Amino acid sequence: AKVLSLAGSASAASPDLQSAARWMGLAVEDGASFKQVSIEGVLDSAGRAIAFRNANAAVDQAAFTGEIVFDFRNEVPKLQAALAAPCFMLDSFLPQSGSKPGEWGTANLGFQSLRAFDAEVTIETDALTYGALNAVPARLGASLAGGKLTSTVAVLPDPNSSIVLNTVIDSSQLPPSVAFDLKA
Repeated sequence: AKVLSLAGSASAASPDLQSAARWMGLAVEDGASFKQVSIEGVLDSAGRAIAFRNANAAVDQAAFTGEIVFDFRNEVPKLQAALAAPCFMLDSFLPQSGSKPGEWGTANLGFQSLRAFDAEVTIETDALTYGALNAVPARLGASLAGGKLTSTVAVLPDPNSSIVLNTVIDSSQLPPSVAFDLKA
């Protein structure tokens, strides 16, 4: 059997990330979702793996550049991305998580969706913001496999120091578990 391969400039956009995920066959939960999502770059695909090289991507107000791969060759789809963002507002990716007074724990966190796909994502930014934390360089990394999310946020306030938050969310079991480790 021959495999369909595509190459060249390409772009895609959706007014709703949740709808786009469902269109790609991902079983995501109802609830809060990002709205506008777009990607453009040099398409490189073979069969059920699609890569955007030299990509420009946006999720709502967040803009990224880098490499993005959507891999549908296995039973569980996988997203791989190495991205850079001039400014990354973490608040919009962690809704109602306590960045503002009175909003901690007021929304369903949707851990079940962690079983819908696997992922390996890194984001480098010169200006991470979250609540009162404003415009500091940071590296973010996330690995998602089998419903278990392991993430690291390394805030780099100056060249000689860092603050690192490691988080593990395991939704492969009921009830899901959450663990944090903070190093300064």
